Amino acid sequence: MTGLIRMRPTDTPAIRDATLSVLGEIDGPDALSGGTATRLHRLENALKKWNAGGAHADVIAAAKKRMDGICSKAIDAPQASHACRGFLTG
Repeated sequence: MTGLIRMRPTDTPAIRDATLSVLGEIDGPDALSGGTATRLHRLENALKKWNAGGAHADVIAAAKKRMDGICSKAIDAPQASHACRGFLTG
């Protein structure tokens, strides 16, 4: 995912689709445990940097919406609140 952003930063549809796909892969009862949190953090950092000027706000909004759905299922897990609390904010 980060490679796509780095190599094709102007391919907004592909980055949106890949972002939602990656988030879809982590959706589940143990969604935000183990190495998933690290992967999620890398994705978040890459998206923030890519959207630094705000030109890709629609992709960020779609990613946040997808993450909200994941977080709503895993809200009781301690690792979920940390990962969910600030995803793609600030």
